[in-house]
Amino acid sequence: MNIDNEELADKLVNKSLSIGRKKNPNIEKAKEKYGEEIIQKIKEKPNSLNEDTLEELSKPEYGPLIHEENGEKELKKEVGHTVVIKHHQENRELAREIERKCLENGAHPILITENAERAKEKHTIPPKDSLKELTELSKSMASEPDYTISIDPIENRTWKEKIPKERIAITAPVKQRINEIREENKVKWSYVGWPHPEIAEDLGITHEKFKKILEETLKESFKPKMKKITQKWHEKLQGKKQIKIESEEGTDLTIGIEGRHILKDDGILTQEDIDKGDIGMNFPCGEVFTAPKENKADGKIFIPKTAVSSYGTVEDLWLEFEEGEIIDYSAEKNQEYLDRFFKENKGNIKTIAELGIGCNEKAEYTEGYILIDEKIKGTIHLAVGWNIGFGGENKASSHHDFIKPMQKGKLYADGELLMKNGEPTFRIED
Repeated sequence: MNIDNEELADKLVNKSLSIGRKKNPNIEKAKEKYGEEIIQKIKEKPNSLNEDTLEELSKPEYGPLIHEENGEKELKKEVGHTVVIKHHQENRELAREIERKCLENGAHPILITENAERAKEKHTIPPKDSLKELTELSKSMASEPDYTISIDPIENRTWKEKIPKERIAITAPVKQRINEIREENKVKWSYVGWPHPEIAEDLGITHEKFKKILEETLKESFKPKMKKITQKWHEKLQGKKQIKIESEEGTDLTIGIEGRHILKDDGILTQEDIDKGDIGMNFPCGEVFTAPKENKADGKIFIPKTAVSSYGTVEDLWLEFEEGEIIDYSAEKNQEYLDRFFKENKGNIKTIAELGIGCNEKAEYTEGYILIDEKIKGTIHLAVGWNIGFGGENKASSHHDFIKPMQKGKLYADGELLMKNGEPTFRIED
């Protein structure tokens, strides 16, 4: 991409995610073993501790809790974040720059290279009973990092297409449990887009066009105007109870959001976001979203195109919801992709999970690269499946977004018209 890797890495690590140092967790570990007074002793008179205690608290197993600086023993109040960086060989240079920025801040990064072939082999080579296993290492990788950053490591959207569907289905309970472990441990995450030529070919657009759209959308992610748009939508939706979506082709859907946080994907993961249950961030950025009430979606909605992860694009799709669940759906083209998605996943996979509004003015339709398409100003998107990571209650092995252009539609919040023909009805200051 024609974006400076060092600059992008700096924005991700320092401005957006604030990766660096955290409170030393071994302080609490020491209190449990030695009592509350141990920390005060370390702060005031570390040499008053007996030699065995001093030696133990100075070991790596305790962080260490005591370190020596200029000949003086001190309480080590902070330790570095742990960061897993998943990447593809094509974007290794960006991954390395992110690694360097993490190291500069005292964090502890680890790089993991992935690709479509490796993902496929993990499903096709092992015996079937092995696919059911949740290893201790997998649980640790899901629970221990402070951050996981993925720079689109899978270069082929249709890598699952020729894998027997029963093999995909076998792994679903493990994937769902991994999702739950990450959420239980509040592992913060970020997913960064990358213009793989294989994805461009599958989307049916040129590689140059794909790169240009992604670059422009990424650049816009860090601009003040985009933040103003997300902030204004956030204000308008705050405290609302019900969303109604209508459009000329027959869409008529109501969604309950009472009591749910309105969240901003504005390029910065704040402590306020984390406190509300939003622990992740996509790049490009640019949406306002919420986790609707799981039993409060009724009606039907038309989706022109939806890209089903690892299979391809479904076209001219109708979804019918009742009490939050998809009770029926039909598509003019490639409905079997969605059939397979629902069959191979577990949990509340057909339950409404998200309502989002695109806010990035540079985002353009890519024919199915969700990371960009859901950010397009003048669109909304719905999702089903997993949503615990941003304030919902759905436990599922996956999450799927449906993008809807609103050029012939309307969006109401508690009866107030907020979007008409893809444009907000309220003013956003420059």
